[in-house]
Amino acid sequence: MAIRLDFADLNGLSKGPVCGVSQRSREDRGVDAARHLEGSRRILVVRLRYIGDSLWTLPFLANLADNLPSAEIAVLVPRGAEGFFRRLPHVHRLFSSTGPGRNAGISSAPEFLSLVRDLRRYGPDTVINLTDSDRPALLAYLSGARLRITYTPYDKPRNLLFTHVVRPPRGGHILGYHLDLLRSLGLRVFDERIILPSDPDATERLLRRIPALGERDGRKRIVVHPGARVPLREWGAEKFARLIDSLGERYRVFLVAGPGEDGVLQEVARQIHVHVDICPTDLGVDEFAALCGEADLFVGNDSGPIHIAATRTFVVGMYGPNTDELAGPWTEDKRVFGVEGLPCRPCDQKKCVNPEYKACLERISPDEVAVAIRDILG
Repeated sequence: MAIRLDFADLNGLSKGPVCGVSQRSREDRGVDAARHLEGSRRILVVRLRYIGDSLWTLPFLANLADNLPSAEIAVLVPRGAEGFFRRLPHVHRLFSSTGPGRNAGISSAPEFLSLVRDLRRYGPDTVINLTDSDRPALLAYLSGARLRITYTPYDKPRNLLFTHVVRPPRGGHILGYHLDLLRSLGLRVFDERIILPSDPDATERLLRRIPALGERDGRKRIVVHPGARVPLREWGAEKFARLIDSLGERYRVFLVAGPGEDGVLQEVARQIHVHVDICPTDLGVDEFAALCGEADLFVGNDSGPIHIAATRTFVVGMYGPNTDELAGPWTEDKRVFGVEGLPCRPCDQKKCVNPEYKACLERISPDEVAVAIRDILG
């Protein structure tokens, strides 16, 4: 399939009902977009961010489907997040691609063009873009959809690739921010919960890989995940080791890490003085969710796994650069540790600008976390 894109006149890109409008006139067109949305047969929702961000899309998709029951919904998500969507009854088609990062550019032409071909074959008539960056905007346009909605507070040239630019009404948690788009489109929000369907075979697979899970010795179970995608979010191997030493005699601890996190897992294991059960580092989303479902509590950094765990058990999180209000676990069953009063918090997570390096995490004591966990577990 030959794909030709002429950037000579971006104002005339739209083939839909509002073609030829200027960027300014595209803004805040929520009511107008809602009118066209009612007749959509195939809706593609694009969320090409990280694993945790993909999980936060679930309530948006469920409520979109409840509002438009006759529409077929597809999603485009980062590779590795597919497990969240495979068993959703309201998701009819699943596309995946490289997520953000150094390999996410359009330079990987074969993959990009293959994805464009797949999207055009699918033939959505509507795209709702929840990812504020260039590549998803271009994919939305090249999909061939007549109605293309983006949700952004920014004035960027990429906005011209959409027929409608909807401005966020407020800030707050990212999940709630997405649900506000539905409200801006005149749709209702029926349920704000993250409902992650279970794989009925995941626990059986997990027991074969971690036989210790089948052993019941009367102790409550804690899953500890010391890794994080961003180094500035890591509480640190030493602190996690001290925490495990404080808990290990009373509780049974399962130490887990994801792909590429073997180093921090081994560093924690090297420093602890109690027995722990070390889990494989290649657990899939379903197996990891099943592991958390077998636990009484999860402890981890501000990272994707804590959001998966929050759908299954009580979570304790160490939040430094981010805040609970912005990106905390979407549950009432949580205890989030964060240092209040730091003027640099939240930050862009590229480098620490505080004179006290990582003060937002360094000031969280393993002893205070251990006391809180013992109180929670009783």
